[in-house]
Amino acid sequence: MITDTELVSRFSIELGQDYASAKSYVRDIPTQALVYIRSFTHKLAGIIAKQHQLEFSGPNLYDRIEQLNQGRLIDVTAIRTMHKLRADGNRGAHPEKISSYPTSISVLG
Repeated sequence: MITDTELVSRFSIELGQDYASAKSYVRDIPTQALVYIRSFTHKLAGIIAKQHQLEFSGPNLYDRIEQLNQGRLIDVTAIRTMHKLRADGNRGAHPEKISSYPTSISVLG
């Protein structure tokens, strides 16, 4: 049986490293873990686009995810998950803009 980190690393070594970094921060600095997860999501979108020869129209992660959606390159559940990871990452990057965190951010379990 392989671990979750090994699974991600088999897909992409770089994503595996980001995932492992995010997991290392989950308990002590959860906002930093969320920032890593947003970066992970950005890189994942790029990998998917590259596999399908898709050129993104801009740097905005929301728009990139929507381009993957419009091209039907991944299923709706994956699109929703990527948007959730993006939003959680934004909260981690800008905690001063949020009055309180949800009690159950379960990105990395």
